[in-house]
Amino acid sequence: MIGQELRDMVAEILETDATQLQETSELESFTAYDSVARLTLMVGLSDFTGRPVTVPELMKLHTFGDVMKLVGIDAENGHHS
Repeated sequence: MIGQELRDMVAEILETDATQLQETSELESFTAYDSVARLTLMVGLSDFTGRPVTVPELMKLHTFGDVMKLVGIDAENGHHS
């Protein structure tokens, strides 16, 4: 499932277990979410989507749900919407 792949990638960047990531999880609440993690997330999301993710897009990501929306994953079923 694409949603699980995204969850696993983001969890690795945040140095947490994928089960800890919920749609409402605030990225800033993870101690590993620093400037390096933000850049790693930007590159990872670019690879995941196959297109560049811009700094303004990255700055709008506050929750894991925001990440899901950016890549076009429907939170209900974990598939591209």
